[in-house]
Amino acid sequence: MEIIFAGAGALGRVIYDFIYEKYNVVACVDDKPPKDHLFLDNIPVKNIDEISDYELSNARFVLSVLKPNDRISIVKRIMSRTGSFITYIDQTSFVSPFSSIGNGSIILPYSFIINKAKLGNYVHIHFNTTIGHDVVVENYCSFAPQCVIGGYARIGKGVTLGMGAKVLPQITIGDFATIGAGAVVTADVPSGATVVGNPAQVVKINRR
Repeated sequence: MEIIFAGAGALGRVIYDFIYEKYNVVACVDDKPPKDHLFLDNIPVKNIDEISDYELSNARFVLSVLKPNDRISIVKRIMSRTGSFITYIDQTSFVSPFSSIGNGSIILPYSFIINKAKLGNYVHIHFNTTIGHDVVVENYCSFAPQCVIGGYARIGKGVTLGMGAKVLPQITIGDFATIGAGAVVTADVPSGATVVGNPAQVVKINRR
């Protein structure tokens, strides 16, 4: 299968480490390409408009953009040209047969998706992350390494969780919230809020 990466930054390079031997990566798309217009292994970086109809019909995309608004934007642009995304689950990760993973999601090594967890579309799960039983993760979320989400928690659309963040059971995180690295979330988080610390406290709220 031919693959095109959507995003030429650090996240793309990390994901590439795990899939380049499994797929034929033929290109990368990014609005801000590196100066040499190359990704890795001399793979060309193009604007989405430079991807030919032939490439679109023969390749599938890997979403490798971190910021939620950028994730949403590039998915819409690619889908508007009838592009499609793969879902990748590393073989070292565990996904309960009673859980579900949405389209275009990426689960990197040594992560655990526990019984009846439900992940939406275009979710990124980094190394050593645990999503507890009955957790709901909405579309376009991004989890840094070593996050732990307790049972029955709900993670809203476009949430970003920093390295080592922990969310206690039955907590709700509002849409487009940001959870700082090492934060321990013990109470519901409003939409658009940035929280840090243990216990996590709101330091900023962005209104969309």
